[in-house]
Amino acid sequence: MKPILSFRNVRTRFHLQRIVVKALDGVDLDVYENETLGIVGETGCGKSVLLLTALRLLPPNARVEGEILYDGRVNLLGVSEGEARKIIGREFALVPQGLGLSLNPVLNVGFQICERAVEHRTYSKSRGFEVAVRLLRKLGLRDAEKWSKGYPHQLSGGMKQRVLVAMGILGDPRVVFVDEPTKGLDVIKKSLLITLLKRARRESHSTFIIVSHDLGFVREITDRVCVMYCGQVVELSPTKDFFEEALHPYSEALLEALPEGGLKPLEGEMPSMVNPPAGCRFHPRCKYATEICRRVVPTVKSFEGRLVRCHRAGEFS
Repeated sequence: MKPILSFRNVRTRFHLQRIVVKALDGVDLDVYENETLGIVGETGCGKSVLLLTALRLLPPNARVEGEILYDGRVNLLGVSEGEARKIIGREFALVPQGLGLSLNPVLNVGFQICERAVEHRTYSKSRGFEVAVRLLRKLGLRDAEKWSKGYPHQLSGGMKQRVLVAMGILGDPRVVFVDEPTKGLDVIKKSLLITLLKRARRESHSTFIIVSHDLGFVREITDRVCVMYCGQVVELSPTKDFFEEALHPYSEALLEALPEGGLKPLEGEMPSMVNPPAGCRFHPRCKYATEICRRVVPTVKSFEGRLVRCHRAGEFS
């Protein structure tokens, strides 16, 4: 299967007054066409920074090294900002976190849905509006034409969810980034979001990359799971395999914190991204750690068709 997006030794650092925050440190990751990949981990592990690095939406104090290859041919970090904007605007889309905070309060929602397609897909405004209305209908919004002419403050939470998903998939983007979609949602709205994203997958041929801390949501919607810890990818597995038997001790700890895992709290705190621990970055919190874990940085291993960054992969499962 051909990767549509490949991260090669990507390092993102934020230069502050006297310190350098190593937000991403040597990320290697392939994302394939038409798949839905979930990226999980605790707050501060680098999930959203990976998304923003791919979209080139980082602040001026960020420095990025490595390659992000689109379709195997274009390094998004190696082209000019103008060229990157053309490619990203045409081929990528973002479903941002927060129901209403990402919608412009003074523009009608129909225009906001079709704005990217008008800008990068040469849709006329009238055609873009028509396509937006049809898409909202497919996503289950009644009176779609009426509400497309409305403004964000007039919409309910469920309506706003549909608008954000429609913004992400209109214009047939090849890659859709979804950032913390369940943040602040109750159980009913979360269930609706799962339904909407499944419909969106059927309506489009896009690849979805979903950043989330919500493992239950990821289990419902993704094909593969990528686990990040302290700026690194520590496990990459098919979703079914991941939830049946995690390979990395950190992944195991995340699953044990779920209700079905016994609600066991993960001890300790995320380490410093300024001065991360030597050896394996998870070793201060790992119940399986040995001397080699404290001294030697683990490489990524292929284990039963999955990828894991652990010296002792397979010993404790």
